[in-house]
Amino acid sequence: MKMGILESRPGICYLCKRHAQTQKHHIYGGPKRSMSEENGFFVYLCLECHNALHGKRDDLKRFLQKECEQKWLGFEQGRTVEGFRSLVGRNYL
Repeated sequence: MKMGILESRPGICYLCKRHAQTQKHHIYGGPKRSMSEENGFFVYLCLECHNALHGKRDDLKRFLQKECEQKWLGFEQGRTVEGFRSLVGRNYL
């Protein structure tokens, strides 16, 4: 099983930290879903948090996007905001 860069695990919600049934959430979805999968841009969320995120909780979506970008930038020396932007299409910081 591939780990996401935010070190989220199945069975524990990344947002609320509850031990529960979880679903994989791709942080950059839609046409960027496969790019998210390839780069580990995903977390596991309980059903409640996942539904909230896909509802009207843009604050949660932005929180995950910012966390992911910060982790990606700090993951290897030499990574830049421009490099992230070329991968994802924009930056979120």
